Amino acid sequence: MAFVCTLTGDSFNAEVARRGSSRIVIARIGVDNEDDTIYSAMVCLEPGGGGDMELVFCILAANSEDGEEPRQFWSGTETAFIEGEDRERVLAAIIGCVESLVRSVQPSRLYMCTFDTDIPEQALVKHLRVAHAVETCGYDVRMPDPFHGQHIWYMERR
Repeated sequence: MAFVCTLTGDSFNAEVARRGSSRIVIARIGVDNEDDTIYSAMVCLEPGGGGDMELVFCILAANSEDGEEPRQFWSGTETAFIEGEDRERVLAAIIGCVESLVRSVQPSRLYMCTFDTDIPEQALVKHLRVAHAVETCGYDVRMPDPFHGQHIWYMERR
């Protein structure tokens, strides 16, 4: 894999789309110039229990040549091919997509969970930055103690 980040500065396109009762933003973040794979950040608000919306994000890898569904990377351990400063650029794009989505949809309550359990500090910081982005959109954020190693954030519009 030869990931090439295509993000420059704060420039990326983030349009909110509807998929059933879900809302989704996909922003292109890079390419693999060896096999024409296109990488995108996907951020979704999915209906969850009790009427709350779940905030989820992942990296997609799509190749129109192979006819397969895009591959989804939910864990930071799966995205080791994104290195150095590119990781920060990709996280900034995800945060921009989160802000765009939350400001557009304005759910009354939402929550976010870590995909992996017992995540390292660096991965926790990534989620804390995403939660802070939601907070700047006008939400109160609570983070209870981890449950079986999984972290969760509850967010409610002020």
